[in-house]
Amino acid sequence: FVQAQFLKAGDIRVYANAMVSSQLNAEMARQYGISRSASRALLHLVVREGTPGKDKTLPATITAVAIRKNGERSNINMQITREGQDVYYLGELNIAKNEAVNFEIITQVEKQKPMRMTFRQEFFSQ
Repeated sequence: FVQAQFLKAGDIRVYANAMVSSQLNAEMARQYGISRSASRALLHLVVREGTPGKDKTLPATITAVAIRKNGERSNINMQITREGQDVYYLGELNIAKNEAVNFEIITQVEKQKPMRMTFRQEFFSQ
């Protein structure tokens, strides 16, 4: 079960979710160069502007950090991905079996104040 996290500031919305990368289908993983593994998590983020249904994606500078139970902080390298007019961001990190990770994400859209989002995701692996 993957639940999207959501942050809104004015007309801009940030959506983020994280999942065990083994849940991706093989074709999608190959297309984006993602390792499918029960010990890897995938962080997905998109920034949208406008009225839902008529909105568009926005480029942004994304800073993402994973914070482990022991307080260890790991930077997540977020890669920009373009599909037609849409732009979104993907990042991978190593995870332990059934680990819970706190994410801290700062999204900077040009000429806007930085937006900060935090959420916790538990990764259940088989």
